[in-house]
Amino acid sequence: MAEKSLKFTCPNCGGHKLLQAQSVMKGYEVKEINPNGYVITGDKEIDLEDLSGGCTYYFTCADCADNTCGFTLEDEEGNPISEYAKIVEWIKANCPQE
Repeated sequence: MAEKSLKFTCPNCGGHKLLQAQSVMKGYEVKEINPNGYVITGDKEIDLEDLSGGCTYYFTCADCADNTCGFTLEDEEGNPISEYAKIVEWIKANCPQE
């Protein structure tokens, strides 16, 4: 039997949507470089995530459409949580599961 998914509940607003904020490397083909250093790129975006791996910075409540909640998951020292294993620990310790 498949394990049941964990449910996030924001302690500030009670919402259940969690946003993963991360950097993802994107690239554009350089079409031209003029002698003054101005670079002209093409319009096509090239996803370089496979090369960079991306980097997760933090997880935050995404339930408020106007982003008024602003709750960010933090560890015991007040640092934003960015590791998946720690997110699981935090949700299990802080969010009632049905």
